[in-house]
Amino acid sequence: MVLLLSTATTYTSNSPIKAEEKPLQRNNRFDRSNYKPAILRLSLNTSPNSQNIELDTILIPPTGDPKGVRTIVNKKRFNALIELLYQQTSEAQSLNVEQQDSASRQLYDILIANIEKELQEGNITTLLISLDPELQRIPFAALHNGKQWLGMRYAFSITPSVSLMPRGAYQYPSKRNYLLAGSSNFKEMSSLPYVTQEIEQLKMITNGETLINDKFTKKSLITKGNSRDMQRIHLATHGEFIPGEPINSKLYLTDGSISMQELRELGLSSKDSPLELLTLSACRTALGDNRNELGLSGLALMAGAQSAIGNLWYVDDIASSIFFIRFYYWLEKGLPKAEALQQAQREFVTNQYQLQGKDLLSPEGTVMIKNLSIGHRIQIKEGLSNPYFWAAPVLIGKPW
Repeated sequence: MVLLLSTATTYTSNSPIKAEEKPLQRNNRFDRSNYKPAILRLSLNTSPNSQNIELDTILIPPTGDPKGVRTIVNKKRFNALIELLYQQTSEAQSLNVEQQDSASRQLYDILIANIEKELQEGNITTLLISLDPELQRIPFAALHNGKQWLGMRYAFSITPSVSLMPRGAYQYPSKRNYLLAGSSNFKEMSSLPYVTQEIEQLKMITNGETLINDKFTKKSLITKGNSRDMQRIHLATHGEFIPGEPINSKLYLTDGSISMQELRELGLSSKDSPLELLTLSACRTALGDNRNELGLSGLALMAGAQSAIGNLWYVDDIASSIFFIRFYYWLEKGLPKAEALQQAQREFVTNQYQLQGKDLLSPEGTVMIKNLSIGHRIQIKEGLSNPYFWAAPVLIGKPW
């Protein structure tokens, strides 16, 4: 049974948690003894003639009874805050989180603050956030409580509904094979100059198979991706979500494009060896419509992938390459997917990247990207802590 309390009050934590705190042991191994995932369900109830929205927030902890809160909020104000925060993050504007009336902080108060006490008392580290379609434009990682970003406090993934979540228990194989594919040049689209280096770096991290530039074709992608031995696929390319049928939405290849309907031919739904992770390092692949929730990434889950990663807005190309290099670095260190994503975000928030001439160095001091353009070198020097650079990638489906 879930107890819903109708309330207009909010709860804000007074316990400061620094952004640089890490859920890792000193040897960079994940400490599973502190791992406590929970489900957070956010659903809206409204009527056409009402000026208000009822927001039901339900926390389902790993042990104990679910707890719920009902918050009443003005519909017009709520929708305006969502649009404002999306605009600010997607256009690299300041979120003004030092001001209590900022969109980031107001949405934190509406969506999270009323359940924050229960999250802290339960020592919750990871959230599977189930969202209604109206809430899927919100960059949850960029919500702020006045002291800390939500994405720095909790690792999380999102799902539009239980129906899109893979059913049944699945034991991940001890060995995880990768397909790393992408291109820097396209016939009809703008170039992505750092994709080749991104794929090469990922190959060093994962020892995966690669399809780069001219080899990134529909035939090769279907042939390689259809292997039952492939558990993780990373696609660095342009993407386009078109409302309606899955056949209308597509990813671009060097010899044209592949629709999400055709992408199902990759055998993502194999019961014996389902795809554990499909990453779409492309623009706006995590926004959908009422028929196809969470865009291309949501369609990937419908096709049978355990988890998918997409972006909420048009991402900066160098920031995207850095982000995913670091995401897979932490994933290969043994972190669950949501924690690996959070760790990559943390490095952006705390500006852990440096330049050595024209080259970009990792926090460990190794070269990640060579021969940065002068514009990107200036960008790195100014820092990548704005949520525009790190809050766009969203993990959809299983957080582990």
